[in-house]
Amino acid sequence: MKKVAIYSRVSSQAQEQEQTIKSQISELRDVWKDHQIAGEYLDDGWSGEILDRPGLDKLRSDAKAGLFDIVSIHSIDRLSRNLYHQGIIVEEFRKKGIEIFIKDKPIADSGEGRFLFNILGAVAEYEKEKILERTRRGRIYKVKTKKILGYIPPYGYDYHRKTPAKEGFFSINQAEAEVVRLIFNLYIELQSMTRVQKELALRGIKPRNGGKWCRSVVSAVLRNEGYTGVGYYNKRQSVFVENGKRYQRKARSGTKIRPRSEWLEVNFLKIIDKEEFELVQGIRLKKFKPFGKSNYFYLLSGLVRCAFCGSTFTGSYNGSPKRHTYYRCTDRRKRFPDPQHCRAKHMRADRIEPAIWSAVSEAVTHPKILRDHIMRLTDKVAETESSLEERREELIRQKECLGFKKRRLDDLYFRGLKSIEDYEKQIGEFQAEENKIEKELMEIENSKRQTICKPLVLQNIRYFCNLAKQRIQSFSQEQKQGFLRYLIEEILLDSNTGKTKVTGYVPIEKQGFDDLFAQINSADSVQMRPSSIISSLCVNQSKKEK
Repeated sequence: MKKVAIYSRVSSQAQEQEQTIKSQISELRDVWKDHQIAGEYLDDGWSGEILDRPGLDKLRSDAKAGLFDIVSIHSIDRLSRNLYHQGIIVEEFRKKGIEIFIKDKPIADSGEGRFLFNILGAVAEYEKEKILERTRRGRIYKVKTKKILGYIPPYGYDYHRKTPAKEGFFSINQAEAEVVRLIFNLYIELQSMTRVQKELALRGIKPRNGGKWCRSVVSAVLRNEGYTGVGYYNKRQSVFVENGKRYQRKARSGTKIRPRSEWLEVNFLKIIDKEEFELVQGIRLKKFKPFGKSNYFYLLSGLVRCAFCGSTFTGSYNGSPKRHTYYRCTDRRKRFPDPQHCRAKHMRADRIEPAIWSAVSEAVTHPKILRDHIMRLTDKVAETESSLEERREELIRQKECLGFKKRRLDDLYFRGLKSIEDYEKQIGEFQAEENKIEKELMEIENSKRQTICKPLVLQNIRYFCNLAKQRIQSFSQEQKQGFLRYLIEEILLDSNTGKTKVTGYVPIEKQGFDDLFAQINSADSVQMRPSSIISSLCVNQSKKEK
């Protein structure tokens, strides 16, 4: 009896309303009820434009291992909406002798069948582009004809819903408008967003959601050109970016400014004078520092988190004659204006940096250390695989329940049974909960991918360690930083005791090691990781021991 693998994907909440992953899986299970189902591979909320998806990667990996004979999907666009990507995946399966079954359009494994498969793939890609184009064209038409788009008003305005007699429109919320003017005046006077935050807190002024003013919210107010009476739509466009992460749910995850000739003007009621707005932008530009630029070098920048509160540690300089640099917990700044919660001490950079580098370099130049990690981790993964699957199913049920709650909340709001304040507060809470579930699902997928072929991995580990031993001795500080960012996921620092837990990636495939060192030696940013599993080691800064 042939073994069947079921693959399913949805990319958005709209699709989930029409056909959820659960319904796709159910229909495919009915098709193969008399066969052995080797596994079900899911990508919930992932764009079909992207090739790197957790469920699809696991499917391709298991195909190489020969765990099934047939891949079953509901329709061709569930596999991918990119014809080139479809070709890559299908060719991999065919080389392994794996059949592809499409429920809504069964295709024979023949010349005519392959031709039809390519035609359907091209249609899926064309359909995706047409949907995007129609949506964009509809929004542009609405802006050009009605000079308004959307129903969630910027801070300082109220939205009045469309009626049979009148189109929807914005009006000034006088109480919020006074706060907007105050923010602009305070920034001109104090020239510091942190001090503006503090002043708003001291005056007992809260943002619309009733929380606290964070830097990003203050910055959004100061950058909103609509307060001058004229805003713009179609100002930015989505672009493909490489963010260095293994997985990203959307292919177009970055933005860039369009040519000004393409911007569409949207009129608002004026709250701030144009001259005052331009003065603020001039101050912001003068004070702006590009991300990552500092007068001092921090080897572990972006990697250290606090063991007590989970906040990041950032580099700082105390200005003393000894010119020491430190890593400090950002809890104080993040919690402002609330009292500081975390009591973590700061940590001198010249103590933690050599200790971490010594521990990591020792681990990657001695195969026995990594080998012992891998043996322990793979045994542990085998023991917990069943419980991970149960937890994953529970999380998926929670996510489906959240989707129902969000749709119900949308319905109540559109029917006028929920105020904009309540709507924004609740939708924010739902989104935070959904993000937490997504993070745990990703962690489960990472854990499940840690099933590996031990003999082959141990051979590759020896190769990697020998290669690292030859190269890392000559690394500059910047090259060391790039190497650590490649290997390390997180450094959990207990600054009160000096103990540190380093969680990182143990590379398990020979392919890509040479490319990694070539990137580091050429000072290019490291954007890739060969297949890996997660491991950890402990460091004591005071003794500088692994």
